[in-house]
Amino acid sequence: EYESEEEDNVNKNTLRGPGLSLKYLRRFQVPEPGEYLSDSVYKGSTMTYYGSADIEKDVPSTAKIALIMLHGARRDADLYFCHLKEQVADRQRYAAPEKVLLIAPKFSSSEDSSAASDVTWSSKEEWASGKGVAGMTSYDMLDHLINLLGNRSNFPDLTEIVLMGHSAGA
Repeated sequence: EYESEEEDNVNKNTLRGPGLSLKYLRRFQVPEPGEYLSDSVYKGSTMTYYGSADIEKDVPSTAKIALIMLHGARRDADLYFCHLKEQVADRQRYAAPEKVLLIAPKFSSSEDSSAASDVTWSSKEEWASGKGVAGMTSYDMLDHLINLLGNRSNFPDLTEIVLMGHSAGA
């Protein structure tokens, strides 16, 4: 019924309906060499994430809080995104969902099916320890994500960025 197990997971877990996983599956551009990196063979590449908004296109944003959830060793960012979205929906009295930006990056390995443009680590454990791929580490990717969120013209109301994780993402 769905193209991948990930798409199936997103549709089964509180985000019901055909095609909803595609609504939340996004990519951001990898930093250019010289920005954080001295050199990278990944120029023009992307990093996959599940997000309540596209952090490069859906701007300016009215979000006040960004919640970034790092998946565990199974690299199931789709499930972490679903759980995060469900928790925010259950706690609307604390913050309106449209004021909370949800992001669950996926650190793909060569074992995963991913877009040709996606950065991938050669093993499923490398990203968790911060090992680099062609001069870029998983920490570089997180730094770039946080810097994207720090752009005041795109996120003028953002006052908090919360980074959380589980298992290998902690």
